[in-house]
Order: sequence, then C-alpha cells, then structure tokens
Amino acid sequence: MHEHEDGSQKLAFYGGEVGSWAPILSLVLFMIGLVVTGHVSLKLFWTAGFFALCVSFLFAKDKKLFNSTALSGLTDPMFSVLCMAFILAGILSQLLRQSGLINGLLWLTTTLHLNTSFIPLITFLTCVMISTSCGTTGGTVSTVTPIMLPLAVSLGCNPSLIMGAIISGSYFGDNLAPISDTTIASAYTQEAEVPAVVRSRLVYSLTAGFAAALLFMYFGFKTTGTAPENLNIDPAYAKTLIMLIIPVIMVILMLRGMDLVPTLIVCNMIGIGLNLILGFVGLEKLFLADGPIIAGIEGMLSIVVFCMFLFQILQLTKQSGAFDTIIEKAQSICKTPMQSELVCAFLIIFAVATIAISTVAIVVVGPIARQILKKFNIDRKRGANIIDGLGAATAGVLPYNGSFMMATALAVSSGVLPDDFSVLSIPPYSFHCIMLFVVFFISIFTGWGRKFETPEEKVQVAELTNN
Repeated sequence: MHEHEDGSQKLAFYGGEVGSWAPILSLVLFMIGLVVTGHVSLKLFWTAGFFALCVSFLFAKDKKLFNSTALSGLTDPMFSVLCMAFILAGILSQLLRQSGLINGLLWLTTTLHLNTSFIPLITFLTCVMISTSCGTTGGTVSTVTPIMLPLAVSLGCNPSLIMGAIISGSYFGDNLAPISDTTIASAYTQEAEVPAVVRSRLVYSLTAGFAAALLFMYFGFKTTGTAPENLNIDPAYAKTLIMLIIPVIMVILMLRGMDLVPTLIVCNMIGIGLNLILGFVGLEKLFLADGPIIAGIEGMLSIVVFCMFLFQILQLTKQSGAFDTIIEKAQSICKTPMQSELVCAFLIIFAVATIAISTVAIVVVGPIARQILKKFNIDRKRGANIIDGLGAATAGVLPYNGSFMMATALAVSSGVLPDDFSVLSIPPYSFHCIMLFVVFFISIFTGWGRKFETPEEKVQVAELTNN
C-alpha cells in the first residue's frame, strides 16, 4: 500500500504516474476544448468538471478511496470560504447596482469631464492601494469590480482591460503587503522575517507595477471607445454616491483584521439599510426574484457549482501523489545557483497551476525550495521573493484561481459584458502579473538581486528562529 509522508493512503490510478494526472488534465483539456469551440459560459464549464470527475473515476483503481477522496475536497475550508464569499459578494454587487450607484458615478464622471482613457489606470491604482493596505485579492476584487466595471463599460472602456486592471492591482498587494497570507507564508517557509522580505521585495514589485501602469495607460488610450453622446444622467442620481461609503467601510474593516466573509456580511447589512432608508430599493423589492438578494445569489451559483467540481478534482490530483513525484525529481537536478532558482520558479508555477490556490502552493513548495536554495547558500529573502512573486503571477493569469473566478463571476452578474465575452480575453491584460513573470525570470537568468548568505548571517537567523 502506497502512503504519503503524513501516513494517508495514496489514490492509485491506472497508467501509473501518467494516469495520476488524469483528474486535472481532463478538466483543463475539456475547458480548453469548450473555449476553442466558442462555448465560454460558466455554466458550460460544469460539463468540464463533470467530465473530469467521470474520467477520474474510470482511472481510479480503488473506487471506495476515490469516493472518500473526492468528497474530502468539499470539506476543504478554502472551498467553504470561497463559496460564502462568492454568494455574499454577489448580493453586495446587486445592492450597489440596484441602488443606482452606477448612474450616480456616470453623472459625476460627466460633470467632472473625466478623460475615460485614464479609467483602466485609475482602476489599477485603486486596486493597488486597497490590496496593499488589506493584503487580500478577494476583498479587493469584491470591493472594486461591482463599481468600476459597470462604470468603465458604460463609458466605452474595454471590459477585458478593466478586468485585467482589477486582477493585476489586486495581486500587487497580495504579493507585497506585510499582512498578506502569501507574504507571511513565503517568509516563514524560507525561515525569514516578514519585514526584511517586504523591504527586499519592493524593487521587484515596483518595477513590475510601474511597467504595468504604463501599459494600462497606453491601452486605455488605444482601446477606449467614445462614451455615448446622449449620456444625460438625471442629477437626482447624485445622492446614490453615498453608497460609496460601503467599499470604504469594507477597507477599514479588513485593515482592522476582520476576515472577508464577516466583512461582506457587515457591508451587506449596511447596504440593505442604506437602500431602505434612502428609498433606492424598497422593502418589497428585497424579497422578489429580481431583487438584490436572490439575484445576487443566482448570479453566483454558476461559479459555486464549478468550484464544487474543481475542489474534488484538485483533491484527487493531490491524493494521487503526482505532485510529490514532481518535487522529488526536481530536487535532484540542481547543479548551479541559477538552476536551483529556476527549479524553484517552475515548482511554484506548477504548484499554483495544479492547486489553484497560491497560499497553499507556497506552503507546499516553500520548504522544498528552502532546501534546494540552501544547498547554494542563496539568501532566504531571495527564495521568498521568487516563490511569492511567481505564485502571484501565475494565480493572476489562471482562470480557475479563486480570486480570478470571483472577478469573472461578479463581471458576468453585472450584466454589462457583451454576449461574445470570453474569460480567456482577460489574462493578456493582467499586466502586473505578466510583468512579474518578466521581472523574476530576468532576475534569475541575469543574477540581478541574487545574494548569498555568509556564515555569520546563518548563525544570526538560526538564533532568531530558535528564539
């Protein structure tokens, strides 16, 4: 009987090591097939999940272990958090939308004569500030998407570019913020201190961020269309701007340490209260099928169902031991400092693509990366930067990553996307994440930023760790 290091039984598949990749490969290939043939609805992705589950069942040798493993994927705490966050974010999105806030923002934009070509850049910088302050992609996405996307599309902006700006800006802070879970995980798995890691990471994050800002400005002027000439908004909608207090409250609550789900619950209650008190949405409307609560939940059901299949497939892949095999082989091929960094880079990219959750991927790969880099005395802060930077980069272009899916679901539920909109049109505009790839691979190949630890530094860090 084959077991993992923690003693749990491995799920064996027909075809050996190749067969162990059946769950995730069948899911990805079927999704690609749907997209290539023009079937890009989130609901149609359910078929990819169902198909992958069937393939996994056929390949699994022990059907009882397959059953318990697949169901255990639904007990993953991250699955529960994502589902609740999706639903609560959907309700909040509808509360903001049905209040008339977008018309209020359109009125303000036309009154101020704002150049709409700057909106992609403004969206990116807004997300940068929120994510760096709060250290969360999900909170940033749920705060900004319901407001900026409908506004930008109404003013003629490319929706894919705006979505790229939201995701890029959200991952900026996830990669850099001291309170981000990925920053903490990358530092501790490399036996480094968080403040020192953040200071050393600034040069990489700011370089990628500056390049991304220039690209959002360029493509903002290149792709933004002309706003409708008959955009005459009733000044009465100006009072709906008070709803902007909700994202402000959301940021404050997250800065004070409140988790995303409780934050969304509080903001939803405030949104309902403001809508009722100010008469934007009546009491009866709240309980109707097209009211903000039911419409918000229904708008997120597609992504919740897909998540159900996704987490089962991910658990089956992890339990097969496929990932462990890759790591074992990677440890044996490093001969130079550059090779060791490249192996760590590809390990974290592969892990995020496989697990779809960057924090979990960093926790899995981090200790392995530490051992690989320690062999060449590579500075531990360098290791933390590589696995965190490339982890964020990969997550930001991965359509089935949780934050990416939340942004997509909120965009779809907003009702402003064109019928032919494809989720695969977003990653090419995730400029900050793309530039993180560029920056870190240039750094690895050229040695830019690579430092080596002295014996004295090793002793100092060891003392700090022991204390």
